[in-house]
Amino acid sequence: PIRLNTTFVFKAGQKISFENGVFYGTGNILGYDKVGKDMIINEEQAKTVRLIYDLYLKGEGLQKIKFELESRGCETSMGKKIWDCATISRVLKNSFYCGIIEYRKQYVPDYLEQKAKRNTGQVEKVVVEGRHTPLVSKEDYNKVQEKKKKKKLDIEENGKNLNGKKD
Repeated sequence: PIRLNTTFVFKAGQKISFENGVFYGTGNILGYDKVGKDMIINEEQAKTVRLIYDLYLKGEGLQKIKFELESRGCETSMGKKIWDCATISRVLKNSFYCGIIEYRKQYVPDYLEQKAKRNTGQVEKVVVEGRHTPLVSKEDYNKVQEKKKKKKLDIEENGKNLNGKKD
């Protein structure tokens, strides 16, 4: 009988899942509920995601968005009414919201240790169209990424940190 290499079979199955836009993870993404293998829009949370994008595109900073979300009583994906800027920034960076799934954002360099590290090119990332319904347009997502990039460059050029103080 033919004996297949377990790693080979696993990676082949993973590749097929990637190509089909299968979502991996806990499903704890603001704006969605995981139902079986599908990500279904949670309309109440989806309003919050769209509000975050709208406010950012109108020129509001993370701190102002945080205060706006809290004043409206919007909840995080964990059901908390207190927001932090890092969470808002992650929502703005997450391509899942425009329908794109990016696999291998992290990788495990040592299978014995099983400690994930951020993938900065050590393994090939896979980017595909997801099977889920997007909450924001690709156009708005890309505008946000450009604004974030410009803001980061401005901070680096001016030698100021996020608090507006010189380093």
